[in-house]
Amino acid sequence: MCFLLIVWLLFLPNAPYLLTDFIHLRLSPLEWIGFDSLMISIFAITGLAFYVVSVQEMKQLCFKHFNQKIVLKSLIILPFAVSFGMYLGRVLRWNSWDILHNPFILFTDVFEIITNPIDNLEAWAFTIFFGLFLKLVYWIYEEFLFRFIGIWSFCISNIYFILRNTNKPQLQFMRSKQIALIFLVFNLYFSYSQSDRIDEF
Repeated sequence: MCFLLIVWLLFLPNAPYLLTDFIHLRLSPLEWIGFDSLMISIFAITGLAFYVVSVQEMKQLCFKHFNQKIVLKSLIILPFAVSFGMYLGRVLRWNSWDILHNPFILFTDVFEIITNPIDNLEAWAFTIFFGLFLKLVYWIYEEFLFRFIGIWSFCISNIYFILRNTNKPQLQFMRSKQIALIFLVFNLYFSYSQSDRIDEF
């Protein structure tokens, strides 16, 4: 399990790393700037989604094998470790597999950045900025999207089942009532979750 966790952590920065590809827009011709921006945006959002889902899945897996308090504390540090990995890749041009090819030079660079923050303000600023951004993204996904993806999937799957299995004319009215009931349940869930969130504040 520990080996799997280390390998996962080494490759995790590659997902949000796509955010830094916006730097390539400076090389785009003016007539292609809109298309290139759209494509990079799609890739960046996809990378963020993979990052969030991957962290969520690994979080649940770690809960089964490690102390939950330790896991939750580790999740506080994780976004900053990932953003530091993004810096190593974007600015210093290190790759995930360089830990096997050039471990000594890689660790030397990492040690230099950590022990001399004043001389490496760019690295620290990059790490803190993107770390906070990744924490914000994960919070948005966890608080909003993860809650509603499940209930929406439930609603859509049930509506599909109803539409597929009630083709007789005499069941049309019943079908409408069932669909209305499903959306009522969803709206009640939404209202309840919103009231919980307000109470937290």
